[in-house]
Amino acid sequence: MTHIPPTVTTLKLISVDKEPWILPTTVTTLDLSGCLLHSDFTFQGLPSHITTVLLVNLAYAFRTAQQWLTLIHSIPATVTYVNLQGNPLFRGRTPSARDQLLRALQPVNPQGRLDLRHTGEEDWVRAALPLIHGVEQKIIPNLDCAYHIATFLGAHSQTVFQRVAHRKRHAPPLAPQNSEQPTPRP
Repeated sequence: MTHIPPTVTTLKLISVDKEPWILPTTVTTLDLSGCLLHSDFTFQGLPSHITTVLLVNLAYAFRTAQQWLTLIHSIPATVTYVNLQGNPLFRGRTPSARDQLLRALQPVNPQGRLDLRHTGEEDWVRAALPLIHGVEQKIIPNLDCAYHIATFLGAHSQTVFQRVAHRKRHAPPLAPQNSEQPTPRP
């Protein structure tokens, strides 16, 4: 990589076999978007002049939360912006698993360093149930008002919002806990 002109500040790589990183000091942005990285890939030894890492759409490289955490935690603190858009970090996970993953990312996300948009964690989806509860408790006047609030969080379809409300209203009751099992009647 010694033949890269000094005017190049962004380097787009379509594959990365291994580290160490031998990059010109003029390169400040490393774009690995769409790159097929091995699941054991890390950013160990990334030069401190790299301040932006683009990791958009690495969908099939990392499957487990632990693989994502290992990759993200390996990015040096000298990188001030990491774009993870389009990756399924939160997709298909339970709310508690999402919360756990978000907590694990907090130490490496000072001042919003990680761009987590379009990773399966939509703000309005998180807000939907509390907003619907607010309508039920008469804190929020009606579903239209709740949806209007959700649009500020990124909701784009009132139909989807109404479906969430409908499912919530028609969800089967939770099964009693073991200690709350009803006693059979003779």
